[in-house]
Amino acid sequence: MVLPARSCYRARQHPTNASIPLTQQPFPGSVEEITADWLNRSLGFAVTGVQATRIGQDEGFSGCRLYRLASRGTGPGSLVAKLSPAEPAAARRMATANGREVAFYAAQGPDTLLPMPRCALALFDPDTGKSLLLLQDLGAHRALPFAAGLGVDEAGLALQALAGIHARWWADPGVDGPTLQQTYPFQTLWPAYLDHIARMMPDLAVPPAMRALGDRIAADPVQACARLDGPGPLTRVHGDAQVDNLRFAGGRAVFLDWQLTGRGAGMADVGYLMISSLAPSLRRQHERALVDLYQTALNTRAVRGNDTDGYVPAAAGKLWITVAATLQYDNASPAKQRWRRTDLERLAAFCTDHNPAAAFV
Repeated sequence: MVLPARSCYRARQHPTNASIPLTQQPFPGSVEEITADWLNRSLGFAVTGVQATRIGQDEGFSGCRLYRLASRGTGPGSLVAKLSPAEPAAARRMATANGREVAFYAAQGPDTLLPMPRCALALFDPDTGKSLLLLQDLGAHRALPFAAGLGVDEAGLALQALAGIHARWWADPGVDGPTLQQTYPFQTLWPAYLDHIARMMPDLAVPPAMRALGDRIAADPVQACARLDGPGPLTRVHGDAQVDNLRFAGGRAVFLDWQLTGRGAGMADVGYLMISSLAPSLRRQHERALVDLYQTALNTRAVRGNDTDGYVPAAAGKLWITVAATLQYDNASPAKQRWRRTDLERLAAFCTDHNPAAAFV
């Protein structure tokens, strides 16, 4: 796929938050509105036709809509369109996360060497929460099912990719973003989550170590956020580093879904990946070697990584996102309920193995 040599992102900047781009120009809110004429005007191509195919229908939780766009004529060939949820209330609920992702893609431009899809267009409307991304089609890349998780080799590639991201923004004061507590008030969500899990998965008990971690965070969420950041230095984190947000090709891992990107400790991403994406037995066998691989990858990029003190506390970030997503996103289908069960089982196993609540005393 050939993307434009220039960034096709067109926006104005918010007067109070320059990190979130906005647009006053109308743009498609449905795939039917992404016509050949609109692509030509927006990207400067000579497309004669475009065919859209829905992809990833039962894979994501946020309600965003994904389509593969196959174009005819002189154009990009194939792109992926990511649209905000069709339902207005859902679009507003996802506005902060989608606006953050749009801002990140817009800032990187179409020719990034970072482990992420190249972006042809990034648009966001703050009044409605509507967003649209046109991204490089990674359909030829290999995806792994969440239930299977990563193998050791794929986990190594993912950690190499994270090291590249973290090294790029290591100790960069320009990276900013809200804390988890500002985005998801944990002390309110935690009791509701325990009740929800008891109803949704009555046969699956939340183990004492995981419950203790949740209670510890709920008692002082601000301190928990500070503990997650550790002693620094901080960097840009992906924020949702897990197997179904990864694609593999040519001995390289690429990260999708940058809605939770922001400022944090690199080890928070590492722990999140290990908890979310490896079967507990495989993690137990290889976690020391994989964490060392990440540290070495940082060092080879002329970055001296912090020690691994933040690895176990990373479970707090994983629990935080799990709690918020379980309560706020759609979990109705059997496939999504299986996803939630696997996710909870992996997190519970990590908490039982490492007792992360003790790190917050």
